[in-house]
Amino acid sequence: MLIVNKIYGHYQNQEISKEEAVSRLLAEIFKSPRYYCMETLPEDEISNFLIWIHNHIPKILENYKSSCTSFLTYYTSSVRLRYKSWKRLNIKNKHFQDILDNHHYLEYAEQGETEVIVREKQPEYTPTTNSVTLKEPLSKKQATTLLVLSLKSYHLLTNKVIETIPLLAGIPAHDFHKYIKLIEEKMSDKLDIFKKLENRINMSYIRCQQYALELSQMTSECCQYDIVLRRYENQKKKLKQLRQRHREFNLRPSNKMVEEVLNLPVGTIRRIMAKADKSVDQIRNLLDPQNQ
Repeated sequence: MLIVNKIYGHYQNQEISKEEAVSRLLAEIFKSPRYYCMETLPEDEISNFLIWIHNHIPKILENYKSSCTSFLTYYTSSVRLRYKSWKRLNIKNKHFQDILDNHHYLEYAEQGETEVIVREKQPEYTPTTNSVTLKEPLSKKQATTLLVLSLKSYHLLTNKVIETIPLLAGIPAHDFHKYIKLIEEKMSDKLDIFKKLENRINMSYIRCQQYALELSQMTSECCQYDIVLRRYENQKKKLKQLRQRHREFNLRPSNKMVEEVLNLPVGTIRRIMAKADKSVDQIRNLLDPQNQ
């Protein structure tokens, strides 16, 4: 639970925005409901509570005085008191099916990318106890292709793959780790944009559920019904647009980034990727001749 103190520290030092701090603090409630006396509460009711308390979190942040107690103690007490108020108000909504932490991750569970490596000759691997070796080493061209495609998909590499690639490419392991580190540094700004986009999706989703809850407690004759309905429809449209941007967001480094890291001539990666794309098209035509 000390992560709550760290979140406040990042917010106080202006390392994260208030919106991001609120999102992270809400996530901590969901991950540790027992800590906030919600251990017997069903997940859908916890989601209802998160929707309700969302507008209270900014005020909790603003009212905190570090001279009195730790933020963790203050935050925990504040959430528990508001939980009691929420129970007294008996706010219930059976229409919520998504949870705060993973509602958009579930939607993109089937999303993914694969890279196709086409070699002139398939290498034969000889199993050993401590390393991976080749009966025939990769050519310089094959090794370059392997490094290029690995760095283009660096965010998908597992530790095991990271250990294996330099062995196959015939380069020192510390060189490959240096390449990855350089790519991560070049991608840092882009990753920050991606994280902010995810936070915006979280907030937009929460607002949609707030409006849905308000509408469920109104009749169409209510003077505020049309206003809330319009806000709900606008927020749904915004959420759809944000999710589309999330799906289309490219987390791969640019060709220029990888060429700079590997010190390759301009255009090298474009040619490698074009060859891979051509091979993918050939495979598709074999699987579905009607595309020819």
